[in-house]
Formats: sequence, structure tokens, C-alpha cells
Amino acid sequence: MATMRGAFISLALSIVAISLLPRLSVPAQPKPPVVYTTPAKRAEAAFRLETADSSPGEMKIDGRVSYTLTAASDDDSLRGTFTILLSGPGRQTLADASNLKLAEIPESYSRPDTIAKFANGTSCPSIELNFPEFQIKAGKGNLVMSGKLLEIRESADRLIQQLCFWTRQINVKRERIGIIRSINRMIEGDKAG
Repeated sequence: MATMRGAFISLALSIVAISLLPRLSVPAQPKPPVVYTTPAKRAEAAFRLETADSSPGEMKIDGRVSYTLTAASDDDSLRGTFTILLSGPGRQTLADASNLKLAEIPESYSRPDTIAKFANGTSCPSIELNFPEFQIKAGKGNLVMSGKLLEIRESADRLIQQLCFWTRQINVKRERIGIIRSINRMIEGDKAG
């Protein structure tokens, strides 16, 4: 009996000693940046020619728009790259208005560092993004975009859950700087160096 008790105590001391040994240092795998792009959605852009001799007014150009997040800001706005993929008729309208050949009109145009704000009172399951007016150079003019153009749909994705939490914090007027920093860490990943 004493031998068994002694063996048990010896085993317990060995387990404690092993747990106190410095852990082998295994380098952590760097976390890659999280890239999130909204689902593409049909939208119309106003097209304004830059030339003085063009007829006044705007033309509507049809396309599908999306937004890739690049940063969350302390003023409760997002920064990202806005992209419009033009429809075939939209490209033709742009080419005709610009006096260019269809082959000279790209299928898509992007604008980096575009600001989006959450629409008032928006929250999951569908977060609406509101865009102040901005322009994208296209053909011999500009595509002009603004308004509630896109949405972020709730999912189990960790970044989306963070965005849902952020909008809830905005709606109840609670502190959100921690969540904004967390979102930026996810978007940036582990920086090299």
C-alpha cells in the first residue's frame, strides 16, 4: 500500500514538474489578411461627360457594383475599393457618349479609398452601406455614384460577426473603438517584419 502511495506521489510530482518546464517555443503561424467583398449588386451610375460641347444632363449606365473592405475608421466609416462591372449595353452607352470604340471601354472600373458609412439604424442580418457621392473616371467623363448601394449580409464569418457587433454598438451608442481595432487587425493580418 505504501509502495502504491509512493508511486502515485512520484507520478503526481513528475506531472507537476513536466508542466513547469518551459514550453517548447513553436513559432505562431502568421495570420493572413481577411479579404471581404460585398456580394455584387445591380446599380445604375450617372455618367457625366467632361467635354464642354456635350449635351447637358446625365446618362444612366447599368452595372453590378461591389465593395472590398480595406479599413475601419474611428468615425464609424469604412474604407475600401469600390468596383463597377459594366453590363454590355452600359459599356456601349459609355463608348457612344465618349466617341470611343467598345474595345476601348474596360468592362470594370475601380476606385480605391472609397468611404462608406452605415445607413442610420442598420444592423444584421443585412447591414446597408451608404456612399457619399464620388466619381470614377471612365471614358471621356465620370461615373457618379452615391446612396445606399450595397449591403453586408450576416454569416458565421468572424469578420462579418464583428461588423454586426459594431453596428449594434453604434445603434445603442456604446463604446466601439475596441471592435474597430479588432476589425482592422483582421483586415490587415500579421504584418511582416
